[in-house]
Amino acid sequence: MSNEGSGAGPPGWTGSPGGPSLVERVRSIVTEELPGGNPTAEHVARRLHMSKRTLHRRLVDHGLSFKVVMDDVRRGLARRHLEQGELQLTEIARAVGFNDLSAFRKAFRRWEGVTLGEYRRGTAAGSDDVED
Repeated sequence: MSNEGSGAGPPGWTGSPGGPSLVERVRSIVTEELPGGNPTAEHVARRLHMSKRTLHRRLVDHGLSFKVVMDDVRRGLARRHLEQGELQLTEIARAVGFNDLSAFRKAFRRWEGVTLGEYRRGTAAGSDDVED
């Protein structure tokens, strides 16, 4: 029996009742694989046993794209690492899939509207980290 149109889940939902949604599964795979590099939509689709096109269609059903999910995961991980204050900026950049600190700085400013240093000062009271 298909979940499509049955009210058992949102359009494009591919889990079982009570199980993780497709978006949650994509986020989980991306989170798991980011420290080793940037997982591609094709790679994530293979892990989900579907084609890249099917993954794309199902994400669109949720009003998302793979890039949007990837950026959201990266943003969340970056914020968490910055708030914890345990890693250097270059380590955080690598952990969220950036090989280049300047690219991470640019992406973070786009995501948050503030620099890394401004964000750290606003979330980690008493932190004497170098402003980057």
